[in-house]
Amino acid sequence: MSPNAYCSVGTLKSTGTLGITGTDYDTQLLRIAEESSRLIDKYTDRFYYIYEGTTYQDGGAVRVVLDWDVQTVSTLIVDIDGNNLYPTTSAYTIDINSPTTAPDCFAYPLVIYPKTRLEANPFGSKGHLGAGFRKAIKITGTFGFGNDWPLNFYHTATVTVGADSASTATSIDISGNSTSEVTAGLTLKIGSEQMYIKAAPSGSLNSTCSISRAVNGTTAGAPTTGTAISIYDYPQAITQASIIQTIRSWKRRESGFVNTIVNTDMGNIQIFKGLDPDVKEIINQYRRLRIQAYIP
Repeated sequence: MSPNAYCSVGTLKSTGTLGITGTDYDTQLLRIAEESSRLIDKYTDRFYYIYEGTTYQDGGAVRVVLDWDVQTVSTLIVDIDGNNLYPTTSAYTIDINSPTTAPDCFAYPLVIYPKTRLEANPFGSKGHLGAGFRKAIKITGTFGFGNDWPLNFYHTATVTVGADSASTATSIDISGNSTSEVTAGLTLKIGSEQMYIKAAPSGSLNSTCSISRAVNGTTAGAPTTGTAISIYDYPQAITQASIIQTIRSWKRRESGFVNTIVNTDMGNIQIFKGLDPDVKEIINQYRRLRIQAYIP
């Protein structure tokens, strides 16, 4: 399971939500936040963190609906003979809002992100997208819905790296008032590496965070003192839905996780399992419909 959470433990514990002080429940809250985020991914059929790496999918004739939302493409290689080899000579040129002369394929929708389908250019040098072959398309780039376009995936934090860190370190020193900005459940970008905060930082102006290294397909680096830190952001509706789902799951423990509780004034009250109906209403706008249109 991906470690990304769409709401942080600090937000969940704030006075406007649960109003919890101390760190006794941090581990449980973080786990529920991660599970709630994965429920949102499943319901909307997409994820909102940014994965960096390579993915494969089956080929198609003229149009291919992408399995994952695509933000950038560094290489697009199509296995056109079904031998599961991807030589650079089979690389396709792609128009992803940077038009080239007669690209081999176009990424849609135009202008906005993320991209959700590819269409072969009948006037390009290829004319198809590996029709009839499994795992024909190899895409290297960045994937995921990210934030609401045209908002950025992340924002620059006021804190910075507080001390040199080895690529094998499982914690990182942070310089600045990190306890008010950095909390468990956030994904950080430091250099080209993504890190996930597993526990609240200890200290104030100079603090230490327990982290998971090289998440979302990235490679561990060796950040030095003063390196900038960025924090990944998600659509506001997705964050709000994650907060609601996590809090309601947390509150269910008070009823022993039973399906129905009895209130002397209101009678029986049904407790919903799975994704909350209010959450579904909030995130319906993000649901992905996979329709593979027929093109004769």
